[in-house]
Amino acid sequence: SMRKKCHRNTREVARRLTPQQNADLLLVPRLHLHMLLVQKYDLTYVCSIAWVFNIAVVLAFEADRRDLLRFFIPVQDIVLILMNEMRGPTTNEGDELRNAFNVADHWIGLQNVQRIAMATKYASQEWFENGLPA
Repeated sequence: SMRKKCHRNTREVARRLTPQQNADLLLVPRLHLHMLLVQKYDLTYVCSIAWVFNIAVVLAFEADRRDLLRFFIPVQDIVLILMNEMRGPTTNEGDELRNAFNVADHWIGLQNVQRIAMATKYASQEWFENGLPA
């Protein structure tokens, strides 16, 4: 028979973000982190950074990575302190935020596209409607 066999798997391939997509996703928050680290406080910057950590936490929760959850909890505490005290980070806080942002960036980059979409939606809706988790 001349009929072309089509064994296309209909299940979407669990593909990762390309490095470019990953960079794009985190480009603005990374810029905001930089702005915040040079002591220019702006709630937008802090929320932007919080959003990245929230996504990382949702993904860590989904993957049952308790080590990462434990790692990000104190970082989220720093973010909340900056929000509450309306100030930029101290040198130590800044170092912790920068380090944690890089970990989050790497962790998000390991996920597939659907998982990131889910986490992004969840982090945006839940936590901007109800405030950050305590």
